Amino acid sequence: MKYSFYIFLVFLIPFLSCSSCKEDGAGYGPFNDRFPVEFNFYKISDEIATRIYTSDGNEITYTLPEREAELDKQMTTAQNQITYIKLLGPDQSEIKGKYLDGITEVILDAKYSLSGSVYTFSKDLITQVLKYNATRNADTLTMKGICCVRYNNGVRKGRSTTIQVSGYTLDDEKAKTQGSDTLYYRIFNVLLSKK
Repeated sequence: MKYSFYIFLVFLIPFLSCSSCKEDGAGYGPFNDRFPVEFNFYKISDEIATRIYTSDGNEITYTLPEREAELDKQMTTAQNQITYIKLLGPDQSEIKGKYLDGITEVILDAKYSLSGSVYTFSKDLITQVLKYNATRNADTLTMKGICCVRYNNGVRKGRSTTIQVSGYTLDDEKAKTQGSDTLYYRIFNVLLSKK
């Protein structure tokens, strides 16, 4: 009788250990992630045709080539905005990219939250809180970007190419448009693929 109990234990122990392994291997969240999860820059997509916005609220599609070359050149900066996003745990991430100049590298440790398939990354910089949004579709993250240049009577006032983040959205750029300013802009998606 003692032997049958020990034999039963010998068969039971591997079964229990396999059961617990199965539960641990399920992963975290709706995408069953096993951390760290890294998403690297893949490509720019869904770039809209250049549009013009003026302070009187008029907004039209731009059909002349005058500013196109400048915006085309800035779109190379767009590819450098996010190098990768690494999910380190259920609420911690690391974002590597470049500043608005497209040259100076930056690595941010950022908290994030997940609602359905939408990630919200936030970083407190004392002077402001940066907030990025990304939408996930299985192995791809998509972030909105903006490329714009502002002119006043033929004189350039400023330009920017960035992932849309608090303080740097299209609405923010439109709000800065004054009197005889003209804002030329494009909206695009930055796609990152899971490594």
